Formats: sequence, structure tokens, C-alpha cells
Amino acid sequence: MRIVIKTQDPEALKTRIISDVENGNLPTWELRTNKKHDKLLTHSGEQWADKVLLRLTPDDDNQQLLIETRYWSRSPKPSEEQRGTILGRFCERLFVQYAKLIDAFVGEV
Repeated sequence: MRIVIKTQDPEALKTRIISDVENGNLPTWELRTNKKHDKLLTHSGEQWADKVLLRLTPDDDNQQLLIETRYWSRSPKPSEEQRGTILGRFCERLFVQYAKLIDAFVGEV
């Protein structure tokens, strides 16, 4: 399950989203760092925090930003419902804050 965002500059969109989280400008989202030093997003609500993580990765052609669900290796694998809920909440923020930067938006199961 993932979101595919077509945009003119996927790396810039990823950088902006991460910067907005770091600066408190993306409500209800926090950053976590994994062993590989990737910055992952988690919903900050107590019910969802650290259960589903979102990894933002520009594709090889730098045409799309891929947003994929992840989870900590020592935690239970999140259900489809949990993953879908978190992706849906993140989609809300994308539509509200970044609509002008998005050319197309696709959800994939």
C-alpha cells in the first residue's frame, strides 16, 4: 500500500514536507530516524504514533514521490486498516498544504 505523487520536483517536495514537520508546520506529524538514517513520518496521535511509519522516496526518474508504509522491526506488523488510515490522514495534509505542488495523485494497494 502506497501513495504515488506525480510532481515536477519530487526531491524538493520531500524536503519541504520534512522541513515542515521539523518546524511544526505539518500538524499531527512527527519524524523518526531509522538505522539507515532515513527520516520517516509518524502520526503524532497517541493511538497511531509509531505504529505505521511513512517513508518518502523520489523514484529513479525523479518524476514521482513514493510514500510507502513501514513499521519498526520489533513491533507488530500493522493491519491493512491501520496502514490505510495513516495513509488517508497523510493524504488530507497533502491536499491541504501541497496541492499546488502535485500534478497527479495515485493510491496503490
